[in-house]
Amino acid sequence: MRRFNLLAAAAVIATGFAATAPASAEPDRNIPASMQLSQQALIGRITAMAAKPAPVGPEAGRLLAMVSAHQQGHDGALLPVLALLPYIAEDKVTPDMAWALATVDRVKLQQQQIRTEREQITTQLNLLGVAAQNVNDDEALQLARDVAASVLADIEVTEPTAFMIAAYLRTKLTRS
Repeated sequence: MRRFNLLAAAAVIATGFAATAPASAEPDRNIPASMQLSQQALIGRITAMAAKPAPVGPEAGRLLAMVSAHQQGHDGALLPVLALLPYIAEDKVTPDMAWALATVDRVKLQQQQIRTEREQITTQLNLLGVAAQNVNDDEALQLARDVAASVLADIEVTEPTAFMIAAYLRTKLTRS
C-alpha cells in the first residue's frame, strides 16, 4: 500500500510539473505541488484519526477544523508566493508578480491572528497528545508530532521565505 501511494504521488508530481511548466515566463498563483500533496496527506491523516472513537477521534476532529481553516487562510495565501521561487532563481522577475507583494503585506497585517491560530492549534495538539497517551495510541501521538512539525515549518521556513520573496520582488520591481 505504501509503495502505491508513493508511486501515485510521483505521478501527480510529474503531471503537476508538466501542467505548470511555463510555456512563457508568466508565473502562476498555484500552491507548489509538493506542498499541496503534503497538505492533502496531513489532512487525510487527521480526517482518518477523527473517525476513531473517543477520546482520540473527537480531539482529532477539533484539530481537523482548525488545521483546515489555517490552510485555507494563511497557508492558502502564502504558499502560492513560494511558487515564484523557480522564476526568481532564474532571475525572471516580471511586473505580473506584484500580486505577491499585496498578498504578503496582507499576511503581515494578520500576524496577531495567525499567532493566535497557531496557539490554538498547539493547544489542540496537546489535547490530542494527552488523549493518545491515555489510550496508548501511538499513531495518534505521531500524528500530533507531525502536525506540530508542520506548524513549526510554517514559522521557521514558509513564512520567512514568502517574506524574503516579497522583499526581493519589491527591490527588483522598483528598479524596473
